[in-house]
Amino acid sequence: MRNLTAGGLLIRFAASLVLVLSTYNPSGYSFVHWIAHDFPQLLPLQWVLGIALVSVWLFVLHATRRSLGTLGVILGLAFFAAMIWLFTSWGWFSLSNHDAVAWVALIMMACLLTLGLCWRSCRREFRARRSSRKSNPDNAPPFKPFPRRLPPIGQVRIVRGPTVGTVQMQLPDAMDAPAEPSG
Repeated sequence: MRNLTAGGLLIRFAASLVLVLSTYNPSGYSFVHWIAHDFPQLLPLQWVLGIALVSVWLFVLHATRRSLGTLGVILGLAFFAAMIWLFTSWGWFSLSNHDAVAWVALIMMACLLTLGLCWRSCRREFRARRSSRKSNPDNAPPFKPFPRRLPPIGQVRIVRGPTVGTVQMQLPDAMDAPAEPSG
């Protein structure tokens, strides 16, 4: 996805939240609770879903670490831990209520994963806007002379001159020669 939209952000957050809460949540309906009853004898379905869940976790964690970096992930975790501390100091919930702390921590984990999944697109968009402002101080849209496909006959060459983009057409040698009369 080239440009990040509000819909893209919400889809990433929903996917991160489903991943986090399907792995573990305090309600008792999660993958961890499901396999805890049958452990160590697991059903084949539990193995398949467990491998799929681990694969998705590895993908999301790799994307998050790659886009935010190790320091960014550590700072994100520290920020969300400070947010939990702030919420408890405001009296929104108590640290003795383990379920409330777990729910808030899981939602903040989903927020961190969402940030990791979105950060690369945001950074790409910021760089594109910054570079277009540097190269074009009038804030006009950048000049795009042609689509990537060339015309079928000849070659198109863009010549930099007094105008923004002058087009010259070069025809093959066979086209330059006059046609010989048949006879």
